[in-house]
Amino acid sequence: MSAPEKKPFYKKWPFRAITGGVILAGFGFFIWFILVFYHTTPFSHTIFNLKFNTGNRLDFLTGRFSYTLGDEVSGEANMSPPGACEFAWYPIDSAVSFPSPEEVDVTEKISQGHASIDGVNWDKTFNFRPQKPGWYVIRMGGEKNAVYRSIVVHPDTGQITNKIAYIFPTNTWQAYNYWGGQSIYTRNATDVVSTNRPLEATDPYLKRTLVNYPIYYQSISRDRIVLKFLDSLGLGYDLYSDEDFHQSGDWMKKYKAVVIGNHSEYWSENMFDHLESYLESGGSFICLSGNTAFWNTEFLPGTGKMQVIREEWNSWIDKEGEKTGLLGTHTHLMSFHTYAPYEVKADTSWLLAGTGLKNGDLFGEKSSTYDNSISYLGIHGLWSYLLGQEKYGAASGHEIDRTNAFTPANWVTVAAGKNAEGIFNGEVYPDPALDWDGRGGAELGWYRHPAGGIVFNASSISFTGAIPYDPKIRILLTNLFTRVTASPSEKDPSLILPP
Repeated sequence: MSAPEKKPFYKKWPFRAITGGVILAGFGFFIWFILVFYHTTPFSHTIFNLKFNTGNRLDFLTGRFSYTLGDEVSGEANMSPPGACEFAWYPIDSAVSFPSPEEVDVTEKISQGHASIDGVNWDKTFNFRPQKPGWYVIRMGGEKNAVYRSIVVHPDTGQITNKIAYIFPTNTWQAYNYWGGQSIYTRNATDVVSTNRPLEATDPYLKRTLVNYPIYYQSISRDRIVLKFLDSLGLGYDLYSDEDFHQSGDWMKKYKAVVIGNHSEYWSENMFDHLESYLESGGSFICLSGNTAFWNTEFLPGTGKMQVIREEWNSWIDKEGEKTGLLGTHTHLMSFHTYAPYEVKADTSWLLAGTGLKNGDLFGEKSSTYDNSISYLGIHGLWSYLLGQEKYGAASGHEIDRTNAFTPANWVTVAAGKNAEGIFNGEVYPDPALDWDGRGGAELGWYRHPAGGIVFNASSISFTGAIPYDPKIRILLTNLFTRVTASPSEKDPSLILPP
């Protein structure tokens, strides 16, 4: 009887199993690397044009984002191949298009090679004239290829009756806008961007895709959270843009409170000057976000371009830190991309009246504002994306602000996030990977301006995303807006502030 044939080592199961595992791991790493590269690198002209030419071939823009009542809204569109296209516009809360959709002819026109910087020069395609202030959605295309953009309309200064003005962070949208292949953040970054190009961040129905992560978590849908809350309180408001804020401060003085609800990172010197003048007139300023007013920004007159001055030591805190003191807190980059609840520090504060919260209690444990892009979270972000799992942060997170040497002496920190100090990878409290010591947490609080108004700052980008999930935050905000919008005779005695 012959001896059984001896298998060579490469046919034995341990070797084959190990080899197979290595091959599979290598293939998985290759796929992961391609996705990371696509997400984090150029959004170069090649990749952008590939996306545009193989996907949605219809896009459009309006002359501005913000209009005064009575202005005509007009827009330019581009479609390949050219032809008839459905066009409609309607208020954001409308269940159906208003007025009825119509057909418009859309031409095809090649954009210049540097559209991110020089803008586009398409043919005028539509125009309409809104009859009342508000937020309007413009839709072009049918159900399968619809493209949405928003505009807002506010009253003329002499016709203002509402008590609240809300400012959309249009400068931040422009900085992150990679339409045309470049943005302030792409690898082929530019410090000058055109405001005359399509702006995906104004799409209220923007989808949560891998490519859209840099703009999704700070798109106009985040602002909608705040406005829905104001609607629930029955408080009227008018809508403005950063460019309105930059151009004039006169309209601000007609309002009891001016509100920033989302990531307002790019401020011009005019914006600081107008805020200072507004506060000196007795108005109140409410900031429901974080990383506010970080970069020094200019509009280049007559060009339709925005320039960000990103030289070393030229952020506002470095350039003229005393200006940032108006906000109460300022960016603390050493707690980037962690998410934690707030811990109560001053339970006797009027802001917490009716919440039942005591010192040491936590609130804001869940927020829908969470950037789980692959570039930050590596394989964990890829895994959650492939599984279609929604990720949640907490109210103190992503980028946060803290008190510093320029904070007014009468600032009161009512609550502070439990975030650890350091730059991390999207950990959410109570992830055991971190020591949640609070040294990097957002400082939520307020101070009273000498002219009588108050300045409130939530100091966190992810704060607004917690509003729908936390009744304690909704009570806190109810107290806040009750205080800043009430006339002296209407004020609840429990909310009257000490001198």
